[in-house]
Order: sequence, then C-alpha cells, then structure tokens
Amino acid sequence: MPIPLESNHHTDATMKNFSFFSLLIAAVLTLSGCATNEITGRSQVTFGSEDSLIAETAQMYAAMKNDYAAKRALVTGPQKTRVEAITNRVIEQAVKYRPDSALWDWEVIVINSKVPNAFAMPGGKMGINTGLINMASDDEIAQVMGHEIGHALGKHGLEKRTTGMGAGLVASIGGALLGQSGVPMGQEAISLGAAGFIAAPNSRTAEAEADRFGIELAAAAGYEPKAAVTLWQKMAADGGPEQKGFLDTHPTSSERIAALNALVAPMEQLRTARTGAVAAPLAPPAKGKKPAAKPLSVVARMPAPYDWLNGPKAMRPRSNAPALQLYRAQ
Repeated sequence: MPIPLESNHHTDATMKNFSFFSLLIAAVLTLSGCATNEITGRSQVTFGSEDSLIAETAQMYAAMKNDYAAKRALVTGPQKTRVEAITNRVIEQAVKYRPDSALWDWEVIVINSKVPNAFAMPGGKMGINTGLINMASDDEIAQVMGHEIGHALGKHGLEKRTTGMGAGLVASIGGALLGQSGVPMGQEAISLGAAGFIAAPNSRTAEAEADRFGIELAAAAGYEPKAAVTLWQKMAADGGPEQKGFLDTHPTSSERIAALNALVAPMEQLRTARTGAVAAPLAPPAKGKKPAAKPLSVVARMPAPYDWLNGPKAMRPRSNAPALQLYRAQ
C-alpha cells in the first residue's frame, strides 16, 4: 500500500512562487539590453528606460528639496549665484555631447552641509554642499559639476539601477512571499529613496569615466584643466577617499590624481581649440612702464552662456552640429 503523501498545499505554493520568480527573472532579462554609448564608445548593460528613471528620480529630487527646505538647509544668495554661473557654462558644453539633454529640466540646489559632496541624478537634477563650495575655486567647482553632469550624460544612473536589480528583486520577492504590504510612498519615503539612490555607489568604471567628462566639459567651458588635479589633492588632504575608505568602488585619490594628471596636457589643447583663447604669459613691461594688469582668465573672456537653469526652455539655443565624443587617448 503506498504511503500517503502529505498535503501538497505547500508544494503547490512553492511551485507558484517559483513560477512567479521565473517570470520576474525572464522580465529582467527581456528588458535588459547591451548597447554602445555613443559618447564614450563603451558597451553598457542597462535595465529599463532612461526616460522612466528620469521621471522617477525627478520625483525623488522634488521630495528631497522639500525636505531640505523644511530644515532650512537650502542656500540662496551669492553661493547659489556662483554655482549657477559655473554650472550654466558646463551645461552649455554638455548639450554638445548629448543634444537630447538640451530638453532636460536642468536644476541645481546648494545644500548647507559641511560634508564636501555633490551629486547629479539622471536628467540633470543636481546638488552641491557648501562644504565643497567653500574649499574649491571656480575652476575646481567646474570640475565637480562637470563630473556630476558626466554621470547623467553617461547614463550611469541607469547602470547603477541595473547592477542593483539583483538585490532589489530578491527583496521584493521576499516581501511578496512573506505577505508584506507595499512600501509607503509618502514624501518622507520618497526623500529617503532619493538619498539612497545618491548614496548607492557607481562602478569604478563609471567614476573614472565621470572624471574624464568633468575635466573635458570644464576645459571646453574655459576652465583650467589642472584644477581637476588640485581638487583631488585637496580632497585627499581633507581626509578624502584614501583616508576614510569612501565607498570601495571609487578609485583612490592617488589613482584619480594620476589619471587626471595625464589628461591635463590634452585638455589644455582642447580648451585652446574650443575657446580660441589662451592665457598667454605676460610680456615684460617696457622700460619705465608699470607692469600690465593680470590678464583676464579664459572664462572671463568668453561670452556669457544661456541660463540653462532658469531661462525658458523655448528660448534655449539649438544646434544641428553632430554630437561630440569624449576624448580618447590615441
């Protein structure tokens, strides 16, 4: 006589859960794709749509701004004006690499925090802390904003979401199998989600690539390429990544400085080619004459850019020129 089997209720439930899991995995594999980034020439594996991610992170950004405003942590006045002036020049160069970014809702906030940090979300939503502004020159802030904008241009947020899909998927499945309710999506929860997205590390490749974007965009805007090196020297001296182990996936200060140092000379050439201006050394004064005043910087000699951060979208400059590619050493 056959031994009676136990109730197959649990078996059926397990099979249903397994089928559900298989469908989710199939969906991930179907929606994932591998494509070559036209700006960098690098192959990227991404999940889902960049447009949908831009919409999601814009909602997070708005909630985060409201949170900072409630804490009176949003800074206006001269610091905001300074950052916007620099950022507008960098954006004007960025749209030449990704013409579709000319339609983004570019925005930058200044946050009252001693922590030297900055961020950018997909779609051009950015922030920078006063702790970083106060320690940096205009040329160095241009490097920072170029780096952050580079993350957006390079679709690094989409890559970050893709690499985080495994853990997120397991957590979602675990919650579903345990019968948990959905995550609350109030303003506070969305703001926390924004903080989590910003804090999630980019890959070492994406960080190095953003450094390349930063120095190139800043140089094209007229800023000093060597500021990329001095910025990281300051960060290291201030107890930056090497001292504090700032996210294992980030290159150390010494690696970054070496890589950026190698780009200074070609970026000087690029700056001259793009701006048509060179900070030439002063000629010795004629006998009996006072020394000439210090020459204006390259940036000061360039025309003011369009106000990408505050001006109307309808008035933004348009260009039919082919999109530029990021510099690659021969």
